[in-house]
Amino acid sequence: MELVILNRTNLEVKDYGYFGSDYEIVLDAVVYQKSKFTINKPNLNAEVGDIVFTRGLPFSYIGIIETISKEDEDLKVSLEVNDFSSIFDIEVTVSSYTGDLCEFLRLLIYKTFINNSDKYQVLPYLNLTKSCAINGSLTYEGTELVSITEVSEMLAKRYGIRYKCSLNIDHEGIIKGINVEITGVTKGMKIRHDLQCIKDLEIVDSNKQGSNKIIFYPNDDNATYKSTITYYLLTDGTITTSSTHSKRIKNVKCMSQFYSDNEYSSLYTKATSELLKSNLEHNIEFKISVDNLVLVPFENINVGDFLEFVTEKKTYSTMVTQLSVKGNLYECSVVLGEYRIKLTDKIKLLEKK
Repeated sequence: MELVILNRTNLEVKDYGYFGSDYEIVLDAVVYQKSKFTINKPNLNAEVGDIVFTRGLPFSYIGIIETISKEDEDLKVSLEVNDFSSIFDIEVTVSSYTGDLCEFLRLLIYKTFINNSDKYQVLPYLNLTKSCAINGSLTYEGTELVSITEVSEMLAKRYGIRYKCSLNIDHEGIIKGINVEITGVTKGMKIRHDLQCIKDLEIVDSNKQGSNKIIFYPNDDNATYKSTITYYLLTDGTITTSSTHSKRIKNVKCMSQFYSDNEYSSLYTKATSELLKSNLEHNIEFKISVDNLVLVPFENINVGDFLEFVTEKKTYSTMVTQLSVKGNLYECSVVLGEYRIKLTDKIKLLEKK
């Protein structure tokens, strides 16, 4: 297995090295996690901020070097690496928007990393595309400073929008760029707890029933919008205004809010955020074999996907929040839900808030 080092400015290959079975690759939608590699050579032409990618794994990983250190009497080089998407953790100005939200996200990235007057921030090799159009509204109070990462997390939960990063390599094996595809997450998949490919299943539930119905009442001083609007969370993680929908959750738990005229256009966005947030307070963790044909990690199950996880006692409307591979090519660890067990992750969550 090989780790290739690329110059962040122009993607020229600087160096490469082989890593052993002590590697760990983690993709997490809730808290930042570092992936780790130990390179079996005494010196590595690399620096913090360089881009890396893997060869020899059944999936592709692209990251950015966070730390470099020496190990085993300086015979090996240890790297801590952030996922490439961490490059989008940069604050930008945003204001209220109605329309194609995939285009909204694409333009934020374009203005920040391609059409930017700062030549050292520009990454001309980024190839921005979008494979879907999802309409909606985002409401801000005037102009606000928000990171692109925060915008993408909100769009993932509310509208099922995410970006996928991959290398653009031509037929001669030359690296031409990095593709950033803005696309939709998978919704509606149903997984049973007793699937043969699932091993070492552990479920930690906060034991709180999340809200699955939200009612918006108009403010008394509204001049234009005076209707009471109700939204319902369905078992597949989507939202509806139909009280008779066949996928409604039968045990109703309701929450209510007032809204102003200015907030009317964003009620669907608010409903999605509130209902999904309250239903992800669990931690479902299991392992799956990388070569199974039912749940294929990084192919038909990815970070950000919404699904139903069915157990004997309860059906969870949940989201894939972590995929990780550690030490071998055979198993992938999957985490569903936003509740975290490890103390370090809980501290990261508190810092994030």
